[in-house]
Amino acid sequence: MAVTPWLQAALAALPHITELVKSSKDLLKSNKSKKGEDPVIVDTSDPQTMATHLARVSSACENNAESIQILADQMQNQLQHANQMVLSLNQRLRRTTIFSFMAIAIAVLSAAKAFALF
Repeated sequence: MAVTPWLQAALAALPHITELVKSSKDLLKSNKSKKGEDPVIVDTSDPQTMATHLARVSSACENNAESIQILADQMQNQLQHANQMVLSLNQRLRRTTIFSFMAIAIAVLSAAKAFALF
């Protein structure tokens, strides 16, 4: 059974999608529970609180940047693999086309010989 390219890409991405869903499950649950709560207000007059909050935000940004970089690398690998598959399939199509034309030429010559055209 031939696997279509989009299905192959979906199957390749499935482990990553499930990993993302599992890792963000707690975050999604906590966001649902915080809907009724007030937003976090940081006291900017207290340098210690401000430093703690900035450290948290910085850490979150760093984690997001790392995750985005990993996803970008994986996407690049998938695109390279897809491009290689396209080149391979184009070569196979070209070979099949040449073989088909050769088979047609042999069939035409055989038919001409059978009907004594030359």
